[in-house]
Amino acid sequence: MDRKKVQQWVDGLPGPVRQSVKYASARLPARFVHGKVFLDTLGFLRESQWWDREKLGKYQMERLNRLLHHAVENVPYYRKVFEARGLKPDDIRNTADLKKLPCLTKDIIRADYGDLLARNVKKTVTTHTSGSTGAQLTFEEPEDAGQVERAFIARAFESHGSRLFFEKSVWLRSYVPRGSAPLYKHDPHLKIMYLSAYHLSPQTIGQYADMMNDYGARLLVGYPSSLYILSILLKESG
Repeated sequence: MDRKKVQQWVDGLPGPVRQSVKYASARLPARFVHGKVFLDTLGFLRESQWWDREKLGKYQMERLNRLLHHAVENVPYYRKVFEARGLKPDDIRNTADLKKLPCLTKDIIRADYGDLLARNVKKTVTTHTSGSTGAQLTFEEPEDAGQVERAFIARAFESHGSRLFFEKSVWLRSYVPRGSAPLYKHDPHLKIMYLSAYHLSPQTIGQYADMMNDYGARLLVGYPSSLYILSILLKESG
């Protein structure tokens, strides 16, 4: 079961039971909290960030070649693309050769959705874009893709002296309360307090300040626009 489904299950428990589950689960070993894929990926990124350009380039081309072979062997859309152009995966010898392939657009994904699904990937989760540039785009991704993405984000934050997902952080994003739900949601596994970015106002800024101070995080995550509004309101309210 993926993290989102687990979180939904926990959120649906009665209050006292929910708090007990969160208290106990927050003390699980890292491999259970974050997942093996996350920890393995993060370990690799910590090591590979120090590789020289030559070693990085060689690794990237090996991964690209593996991806191209996977696409031709398992994705009907790309099998047709390569056949139509008389290409084989090994014909792509560098990044410049990628120009031989068509750009993948949202319109193509919508039109050829079924043929873009890899036949050898059995366990997937459905996700979608935010729709900020137009209509939302729905697509499938491997169920462990979230762990890989979090590892890349964590490594990036580490380069700036923080330990995202290992230390407390406040996120002014990724949470929209429904109905009478509170302005915040807590994920004890990833040590995140989510705050709604849609309820910032002169009337609520005091609540936001109190919640952030009480949580005691030193790391704030959010879109620049939301952080700007938060900063203005904090300044105006003193």
